[in-house]
Amino acid sequence: MSTTANTQPIELILKNTVERIDIVVLDADGDPIDATSLKLRIVDMSDTLILQDNLFLGFGDPPSLPTRIVKPAGTIGQYYFPFGDTSFDPRNTTANPADYLFHWSIIGAAGSEQVNLVQVAKVVSAQTLAYLPVLRAIIDKAGKVTDDDPTNPCLVGYSDSQLITWLELGLTAINAAQPSGGWGSIDSFPPGYKSILIDAALVTGLTAQAIFAIDTDIDSYNDQGNSFSIQHFPKLQGMLSMLAAKLDKQVPLFKLNFVRSGTVYVQMGTSFRLNQLLQAAPPGALFRNLLTTG
Repeated sequence: MSTTANTQPIELILKNTVERIDIVVLDADGDPIDATSLKLRIVDMSDTLILQDNLFLGFGDPPSLPTRIVKPAGTIGQYYFPFGDTSFDPRNTTANPADYLFHWSIIGAAGSEQVNLVQVAKVVSAQTLAYLPVLRAIIDKAGKVTDDDPTNPCLVGYSDSQLITWLELGLTAINAAQPSGGWGSIDSFPPGYKSILIDAALVTGLTAQAIFAIDTDIDSYNDQGNSFSIQHFPKLQGMLSMLAAKLDKQVPLFKLNFVRSGTVYVQMGTSFRLNQLLQAAPPGALFRNLLTTG
């Protein structure tokens, strides 16, 4: 018997809040099943172990009961870890924007193979999250036609974690451009130049759309005289070219606002000064018994 599990690949967490990092254990048919073994390791991006937990042995290293993994009452196969709850461990904090890796080791039915799954818990600030409505309003066509009834919303576009990824990749592209220098995080990016970062994120988002269009566009379809074609890629390519040309001009000029100017003192050698003097001297001039001719 095999075991699978459902997780969100990227979980967004607002700084200084507690968020449930969820997992659902499934059997081979996709039905929820209680785990017979469930372990969790949380590491940072330098591979340093932050926390670990074991549903049946307990929390900590070495583990001791009680476990901090929660199984909601009345559920089958559903579990979560309360990331950001410092009441039982001060290291379980979301005080600083950072990425953390949640590594789950799961065994469903007794005797089945162990399954290892990875989630990224991304702690972000309110300033970073404030970019998302702006970026979504521009790029997410589903967001333009969705039913935004708060009691029954219909969202079929991009997730918040995808938009955050595009913003981070856009910031990376800005940092890579000349002149050298940049910003370590979205939080440190100057808010007065928000449009530059949004445009850079759009390049990544439109690239994702263009790759999807390559796989789904139809050059020509004909059925009993009825023909049609679906061509999104050429239009997306035109948008990408326009944005890339725009950023090629704007980004270097934008970064010049943050480049510190300095002074360079250049001292020419003796041979250079003598050569310049000889070239400027009129024909027949005498310099310490050196006669110039011309």
